[in-house]
Amino acid sequence: HRAPGIAQQTGWPDPVANDVLPYATGGLSHGPLLGGVTARSVRVWVRTRQPTEFAVLYGKSLPPTETTPFATGKTAEDDDLTGVVELTGLEPNTRYYYAVRIGAAFPDLRPDIDEPWPSFKTLPDESTYADSASNPRGLFNVTFAIGHCASQDPDVSGGMYTSTPAYDMIRKHHIDEAMFALVNGDVTYEEGRDGTLDGVRGNYKLYFSRGRSFAALFRAMPGLFTFDDHDVGWDLHGAGQIGMREGRHLMRDTGLRAYEEYLSWANYRGPQSGRVRFGEAQVTAGNSILYDPQADFTSLDPAAVSTVHLGNYTRGPTLARRINPPKNAGVYRFIEVVDANRLELEPAPRADETISYSIGTHHYYDWQISNCHFFALDTRGERSNRNPKDRADPSLFILSEAQERWFVEGVRRTSADFIFVISPDPWTIYHTAAHVGGDDKDDKGDGFPSFLHQRERLIGLLDSLEKPVVIFTGDVHA
Repeated sequence: HRAPGIAQQTGWPDPVANDVLPYATGGLSHGPLLGGVTARSVRVWVRTRQPTEFAVLYGKSLPPTETTPFATGKTAEDDDLTGVVELTGLEPNTRYYYAVRIGAAFPDLRPDIDEPWPSFKTLPDESTYADSASNPRGLFNVTFAIGHCASQDPDVSGGMYTSTPAYDMIRKHHIDEAMFALVNGDVTYEEGRDGTLDGVRGNYKLYFSRGRSFAALFRAMPGLFTFDDHDVGWDLHGAGQIGMREGRHLMRDTGLRAYEEYLSWANYRGPQSGRVRFGEAQVTAGNSILYDPQADFTSLDPAAVSTVHLGNYTRGPTLARRINPPKNAGVYRFIEVVDANRLELEPAPRADETISYSIGTHHYYDWQISNCHFFALDTRGERSNRNPKDRADPSLFILSEAQERWFVEGVRRTSADFIFVISPDPWTIYHTAAHVGGDDKDDKGDGFPSFLHQRERLIGLLDSLEKPVVIFTGDVHA
């Protein structure tokens, strides 16, 4: 089923032969991308050139007809013109072709004009290969692709490889083998660090456009993602440590809003999953109450809250910010929802002030396919600050108390035979090879080697499990 035939049969527009295929037709600027695949569903993400409604048509054959099922969605300025629909009611282990319709237009979704029209395959389930005699549990092989750190920086690569070759190799040689592909942190890097939401969004748009191999792979294979420092703009040391004051870690929720718009829509969700919230509030010295007359906190689920940040870092290290930072800027513990307009925080603010705030959420998640259980960690957004003079300091943590509890309970209780840990930061190798050379070089604190007390506790737990555990890590520059 090649696209010239589709165009002839359906009247879809012929592709425009330039470097921005398929975005020159039909109103798309980026996408579609696939994610969150199950045996019965998949999510489809798009970004459009202007706010609009769109439809995703899907079926087992080409071309679509008047009876082809579809799901509708819309894009909005507030979400940077991104939108997601979920296709449900699908059959397990089945290939589906899909198309995006904006108005009366069907953008050409092929990476190049001589390639097949993109499609996806749902996961098998326990009924797919079940046999009462030889396979009563309905087990099947689980195959996936995983990688990390997809820098496109032309200054580093000598002007080459801004479209990462690995994505093309996976798509061209393993598209029918892998069930999904996971990029384990640093999906994007910063072409410019300006400390703003628009700056982080700009990096995603640049990487999605310039990285044609990335766009082509995830148009045909469902993706899953974790985030690391470059995905949100800064290192974020201390974003989860109650009492930390002014600093770049307060960029966390601004960067994670862009991550939610561009990547985390693809990930599986659990009771801990939410969306970052923003607002402007009034606080009073010595009073633990945050008051926002424009808010409605009644729908806030305490289980989905990480930490609350006051004085969000939104402009980078400007002179004005350094000279006159917000008086109460810092990291606070969420205590409870008092009413629709009030939250209780800890510690109490230090001064009377009207100040910006964000309510963080958890971005770790897990999923099970057949007898394999995957745990994707957040090793960046809820960590404490580091102590390079004592890496075994028991007060330090790379996983928050809530995340460690979730992880420990999950690996202990799982019925799966195999456990896979997806960690954006390394567990045993220092980020910058600080463990070799004998010069005690600082390693930025990027990874579990700078949080030894928690690491040894968790490795001990994993060693005690009577089943194989494989840890995939990212962010190793050694």
